[in-house]
Amino acid sequence: MADGAFAAGPTTSCGCGHSPAALREFRALMVELSSHFDEKRPGFFAVNVPAERLGVEDRREEDW
Repeated sequence: MADGAFAAGPTTSCGCGHSPAALREFRALMVELSSHFDEKRPGFFAVNVPAERLGVEDRREEDW
């Protein structure tokens, strides 16, 4: 893949409420887990987290 590009995959959203402390904690977790992290605006993240880092097995086909 080109530099800066990443594969799309399953997506999720979560609500951290309006607590700045909760958002900082979530941001820190995403930075730690992610192989790609981008925050376009506060609270809106683009991340790539390998399944193994979440303790689950990626069962998709190789060319998915």
